[in-house]
Amino acid sequence: MGFKMSFFTSWKGVLFFLLALLPLIIGGWMGCGKPGQDAPVEPSTGMNLSVHLQTTGAARAQLLGAGSNEVYYSVTGRAMSPVTGVVGPFSTTSDSGTVSLSLLVPQGSARLMAFQINNASTHQPLAIGAVQMDIGAQGVNQTVEMGSLVRNCYNQSGYFDSDGLYFAFQSETLTDAGAVGSTTGYDIDFLPNGATYKLNTLNGDSLTYMGNKNLVNDAMAPSSGYVADSATAKSAAGVSVTDPVAGDVFCVKLGSNGFAWVYITNMGGGPGLSGPTFEFRTNSTLNYYGYQQTTGDLAGPCPTQVPTPTPCPLC
Repeated sequence: MGFKMSFFTSWKGVLFFLLALLPLIIGGWMGCGKPGQDAPVEPSTGMNLSVHLQTTGAARAQLLGAGSNEVYYSVTGRAMSPVTGVVGPFSTTSDSGTVSLSLLVPQGSARLMAFQINNASTHQPLAIGAVQMDIGAQGVNQTVEMGSLVRNCYNQSGYFDSDGLYFAFQSETLTDAGAVGSTTGYDIDFLPNGATYKLNTLNGDSLTYMGNKNLVNDAMAPSSGYVADSATAKSAAGVSVTDPVAGDVFCVKLGSNGFAWVYITNMGGGPGLSGPTFEFRTNSTLNYYGYQQTTGDLAGPCPTQVPTPTPCPLC
């Protein structure tokens, strides 16, 4: 008894995780983590989650674009140890297939369940989604919508420009800073710094450094610690102060308009070469990356693009 998670596309091309959780009383310790790295979670009344990931060729072609995938998961909440792990790799080249895993989630309020689908070969993030819910003795039914990171709306490929680049999340506008002149309407900029770029916020926005890791580990936006630029953010986090590198995750606070989660895939090669490449998702109403389309995506369409990935060094 537990929870089944089916994987399919809707008419909009949105991926869903369908969660049906049923209670189970378990004594003793159970662990769930990466293979060979079991992490204990507290013994308690909880939810035994039997997860079935059902893949389709249509979903792979439209939103994922990789022949082999892996799914990372993270469940966090008050008075519980995080439940994290990865399943895969599994093939998505056929039109159907099922992958299963099991984990224990203790009962409690405001459990945040986050999922991330990666290209199993390169570990490039392909889609993320999260839902927050109370888990009680009666169990719950819930749906997690997965947002693509590889469609053009959410996957931005820059070019080298000596003036730098401005970017607006909601309109997905990446612009030559010199050609525009004004920062009005933009959220961040990338300013050349030798062979790479420094990331800055604009117009009252701010950011914090989440680490060099998978997005699934940072589904919740921090409540504090936001600063103006990537160098200050890394200094505040106590890590080496460098310009953004592949695998870095930043959370951008968009003033009163919510948050954006930014995953750096490549910071470019300097003059005459490529510029910054990054993936992102936004949410204007929640403090975690629950599924929400940008205004640019709603105006659509966003054709699928699968960039040449730069593997995340710590994924």
